[in-house]
Amino acid sequence: MALIQAYFAFSTKEEEKQVNIKIESAEAAAAYERGKEIYYTQRGYLDLSCATCHVQGAGKRVRNESLSQLLGHTTHFPVFRLKWGKDKVEDGLGTLERRMAGCNKDQGENPHKAESKWMKELLYFMAYMSNGMNVDGPDIRK
Repeated sequence: MALIQAYFAFSTKEEEKQVNIKIESAEAAAAYERGKEIYYTQRGYLDLSCATCHVQGAGKRVRNESLSQLLGHTTHFPVFRLKWGKDKVEDGLGTLERRMAGCNKDQGENPHKAESKWMKELLYFMAYMSNGMNVDGPDIRK
């Protein structure tokens, strides 16, 4: 899946496309609201939300890394992470769903499956919040 996403992200980036997510139905509006609630709800044994790091903590440093902001998170995936590819290069490319599962673990929560409703609604909210931004993937991270 990451390779397919990388192809589409690269093609979209080359054409200078922007994120353009629409909310065109009551079901889509409800999914957006549930995704927003997920983003701002504290959970896990550390009692953190996504917003704890990526809204209130954006730009601050944690473990020698600068915390990214909510806006634009969806624009640069998939990413090649050096730590994912340390054993095999082909394992280094990962989707946003893979990264989000890692964040779930970091928060002290059981990771949600990539195909779960929970994950889809969270990413729908995050994608909508990046409307108007240029697609900039695939990318590389430590």
